[in-house]
Amino acid sequence: MNIVITGGSGDMGKAIISEVKTRFPEATIYEINRNIDKNTDLKGDLSNLLDVYNVSAKLKKLQIDVFINCAGWSEPVPFEDLTVKQINDRVNINFYSPLLFMQAVLPNMKKMHKGVVINISSVTAVTPVPNLHIYSASKRALDSITVSLALEYSKYGIRINGIRPGSVKTRAASLGRSKLGELKGLSDDMYEKEMSRENGYDRLLDPSEVAKMVVFLISDDSSGINGQIINVCGTMEVHS
Repeated sequence: MNIVITGGSGDMGKAIISEVKTRFPEATIYEINRNIDKNTDLKGDLSNLLDVYNVSAKLKKLQIDVFINCAGWSEPVPFEDLTVKQINDRVNINFYSPLLFMQAVLPNMKKMHKGVVINISSVTAVTPVPNLHIYSASKRALDSITVSLALEYSKYGIRINGIRPGSVKTRAASLGRSKLGELKGLSDDMYEKEMSRENGYDRLLDPSEVAKMVVFLISDDSSGINGQIINVCGTMEVHS
């Protein structure tokens, strides 16, 4: 089994890779990163569309069974301070790169008549947060393309699903929450507690809790699940 993941150097990505290795020890894992540490790494800065195009060309030559879009950028910025570059960088990482990578890998999955794509979204796609405007909007766009592609490719035995994590304990998310707290006039500790309460557990979620859902969606145990965006956020976002 060949598995490709973006964002593998972050805490969420590392947790996913760890769970995947445990559940599927025979799998070969390719990481798309800015820096190459292993011969299975593909070098690319996902905020740079030229890099994304170059990586996409390499992906087209690989037989990929599972593709996981985990990269994301959620640094908060007040709306009136956003620059065009900041907007482009966020949209490139959160939406364009997953879109172009799926465009690269789906044709071969179609030929194999099998494949799994998992897009890591965010609960902010449906519960927007002030000062995360572009992050929320780009993740909402990712949710939409996830569902529409699932409808298009399900007849080829391909499953395409998304996951919306809530407040997770990662270094990148903690830095973002620190900035959000500052913009709201709250200390780091107070804002973390506020986010923990919204999860419904009085704690932040662990990356492994999201990673276990990823592994489930890769496995045949989830063969009946396709075109779904699954919340892993405690009670932050609930539906009847």
